[in-house]
Amino acid sequence: MPAALQSKEAVIKQLSAVFRTHGYDGTTLSLLSEATGLVKASLYHYFPKGKQDMALAVIQNRTELFKREVIEPIDPDLDMRQQFEIMCDNLIHYYDHGRFACSMEVFSLGQSRILFQAIIAERVEAWIELLTTMLKKAGLTETLARQRAIDAIVRIEGALVVARASGNEQYFIDTLHALPAQLLEQ
Repeated sequence: MPAALQSKEAVIKQLSAVFRTHGYDGTTLSLLSEATGLVKASLYHYFPKGKQDMALAVIQNRTELFKREVIEPIDPDLDMRQQFEIMCDNLIHYYDHGRFACSMEVFSLGQSRILFQAIIAERVEAWIELLTTMLKKAGLTETLARQRAIDAIVRIEGALVVARASGNEQYFIDTLHALPAQLLEQ
C-alpha cells in the first residue's frame, strides 16, 4: 500500500515492529522510514517530536491493544480460574506464542529507560492492580493477592524473555498454562 494511503494506526504498527526488533537505541529514522515507506519528513508530519514521539505512540498503541486483546475478552461471569485461563491464552496470542518482545522490555533499556520509565512503571502498576483485584475476588488477602500479582508478571515477562532468547516458545506457553493454578493455589 502506498505510504500516503496508510492510516496513522498502520504506521504505528510498522513502527512497533521496528522498535520490537531493534530496541529504542538501535532504532534509527532510516529504519523507521524504510519500514513504513514514509520519507523522514512524512514521519515528522505524523510525529513532530521525532523518534521519541513515535515511541510514545507505540507505547500507547500497545497499551490499548493489551486492554482490547488481553483484558476485555475476560468474561467476569466465569469463575476466577477460567478468567485467568482466558487471560493467559490471550497473552499467548498477544505475544505471538512468545515470539514478540514486550514493550516493557523494549522501552526499559538504554536511553529509553530514562525517557519512558515513568510511563512503563505506570503500565506495570496498572497490571499489578488488575491482577490484585482479580485475586482478591478469588478470596486472597490484599497482601497475598498483590504478592502473587507481582510474581505472575515476573513469571510472564521472564518466560517471554527466556522463550525468545532460547528460541523455544514452549517455555512461554507452558509457563502461561501453569499460571492460573499457581495464582489461585491456597
